[in-house]
Amino acid sequence: MLTLGGASILLAMALASGDKPERNVKDLPRVPAAQLYAEYASNEVAADNKYKGKTIIVTGMVEKIGKDLTDDTYVALATGQMIFSVQCFFDAGHEAELAKVAIGNMVALTCDVRGKMANILLKDCEFTK
Repeated sequence: MLTLGGASILLAMALASGDKPERNVKDLPRVPAAQLYAEYASNEVAADNKYKGKTIIVTGMVEKIGKDLTDDTYVALATGQMIFSVQCFFDAGHEAELAKVAIGNMVALTCDVRGKMANILLKDCEFTK
């Protein structure tokens, strides 16, 4: 029982310090950005049931690197569509990593799926090693 309490204390300390516990990416589904977009375009309700609120590894080619109106950083992954993309948002602290990314790079990102609002929105993204 002491181990559980110690683990709880470590988790609480990590959360209080702003650090997130490391994600176990081993069993997460890998989904190409174009496939994710196609599933949402085909049936948004079914895609939400499958992905929304879940963590996935999304893969694809970087189409854009930028900041939104609230200064949140993101990369947009190509979907084969002229206008819409899979938009992957990062928490503060990833600017150095994002500064090294170039349009056309292939990436794998671990993200939480938030659903579709024109673009497919993914939050809390991290580069997958």
